[in-house]
Amino acid sequence: MPSPSMVISIKSQDIDFSFFKLFCFVERIIKECMDKLRYNLQKVLKKDKVMDAQTRILWLLKKLNRGEIIDTAQDELWIKEKDETPRLNYKTIRRDFDAIKSVFSEIEIKRTESGCYQAINTNLLDDLLDERKRNVLKIIYTMLAKNSQKFHENSKKTAISQTINESLGVYDFVTSPIETELDKTVIKTLEDAIRYRKKLAIEYTPTNRSDSKKFKEVKPYKILLINENLYLANSNNEYDFSLFRIAGIVNLEVIKGETFNHDYNIDDFIKNIQTPFAVFSHEWRSSLIEVQLEISPKKAFLFERKNFFSSQKIIERKPDGTIVVSYHFSDLKEIEFFIMEFLGYVKILAPVELKQKIIKKIEEGKNLL
Repeated sequence: MPSPSMVISIKSQDIDFSFFKLFCFVERIIKECMDKLRYNLQKVLKKDKVMDAQTRILWLLKKLNRGEIIDTAQDELWIKEKDETPRLNYKTIRRDFDAIKSVFSEIEIKRTESGCYQAINTNLLDDLLDERKRNVLKIIYTMLAKNSQKFHENSKKTAISQTINESLGVYDFVTSPIETELDKTVIKTLEDAIRYRKKLAIEYTPTNRSDSKKFKEVKPYKILLINENLYLANSNNEYDFSLFRIAGIVNLEVIKGETFNHDYNIDDFIKNIQTPFAVFSHEWRSSLIEVQLEISPKKAFLFERKNFFSSQKIIERKPDGTIVVSYHFSDLKEIEFFIMEFLGYVKILAPVELKQKIIKKIEEGKNLL
């Protein structure tokens, strides 16, 4: 089954997620753990029916994760209802615990009294995801829940939401992290087409004021989240590479029986995209433009704390606190708006062409005041 990271990429972070299938992603991780459990069960529970063993394991995990006491003398899975005699012997119980520990290695199970057990550490999600991934999940979960009421309502029903919800009070977003509600059928069609490399016919409107344009053959590569908007990275019958803002897709349909092979140069370009203004060419690597900026000491700390673009490098630190940073872009338009935000604190060292473009923008801006 194709990985969600094949479908949707969140730029400016180096973790890939299926944005609209966050919970499917996490549930898939849990399923993989269950598969691993099943494999271990088949090895250690040779005399048991596998389905019975799975039922017990899932029941045990629920109890252990809640910190509840497991009483093998009273709980329903361990005692026969008719005569209240034990279903399982002590060795079987221990094998169940060993199977759980084979996946959740950090979990500690203590014996509280005769026939009773309890987990000391109960957050089993810690074993599934490292801290960095858990934090990203929490942030994205909050983003989605805040942006979409339907998502918020549906997410309450998922297995993972209970764990993540414990931290939701920590995060909030003053501005909307993604654009308005998107058509779920469009997203689903795009995801399937990307996974299985199906060609599409798309009717697209670049802006609200422009007329729609029909592309009879579109090869969808990936969905990118850039600057709070979702884009479809694609090649089509008119352009070797293009970014369609998904909110502007008016209509689309799968071209039956039509599939395509990836151009790996395009794949490589997508991995290195930094802005929606990136310009593709088959010689894009050798055509990159180096930009050097001198940053005032008053703002230098911002550039030391954060890479505003993935190509950012600090190439010089001066005694007065000034720093020099470098970037590489496919087109100067990629950084023009960024520089305008830091006017007064940024000096353009190279290229001269960029400096001229910014001076022109400043002059044009004066006419609007």
